[in-house]
Amino acid sequence: MIAPRRHVVHAWAWVAVGLLTLAACVDDAPTQVTPPKEIIHTPDGRTVKLGDATGIALDVDSDGRVDYNIFVELTANSAGDRLYAGINPIGTNAILAGPANDDNFLSMGFAKALAANTPIPERPSGDLQWSPDFHALAIRNTATAGAVSYEGDWGSGAAAFLPLRLDEGGLKRYGWAKLSFNRTTEVMTLEEYAYSEVAGVTLAAGEK
Repeated sequence: MIAPRRHVVHAWAWVAVGLLTLAACVDDAPTQVTPPKEIIHTPDGRTVKLGDATGIALDVDSDGRVDYNIFVELTANSAGDRLYAGINPIGTNAILAGPANDDNFLSMGFAKALAANTPIPERPSGDLQWSPDFHALAIRNTATAGAVSYEGDWGSGAAAFLPLRLDEGGLKRYGWAKLSFNRTTEVMTLEEYAYSEVAGVTLAAGEK
């Protein structure tokens, strides 16, 4: 005996209902949303050179507390003199930098410059690290005989981006400062800076 055709239709109907229910469950599944960066950008233009009474006090997030100090200092010995353009993170704030170097003033290693649009790493690789210590941006070496040479990512005189990490109560916010060093005038300039107000969200160098 052949089953009535309506039973076959009902079976396919139940399959269709099941598929629609499954699709509805898939559509209702939560999707992961990346929070916005909410980048705050600030043009600057302040400068510092050897002999200035104070450096550039950088309050990145405008909360009334200095986060970094940019300075220029000179040391000398029988071999010649060394001019240091450097940066000092205040408190637990940090910069992206290489290892310390005991041969330098204050054992400064070199701060790391990133090219425009390069992602700022949350977890650096190789010998790079997020450091709360003094680091050199550029060093000008003048030997007693008169030979001059430069070290550091800003030693060429070209502007570049320094990655920043603000640390407030365990919350980490990322940003950058665009800096340049004039080899003729030996002036360090803070051209502009930016940061993301959203904790834990990185950005690219120069992003604004």
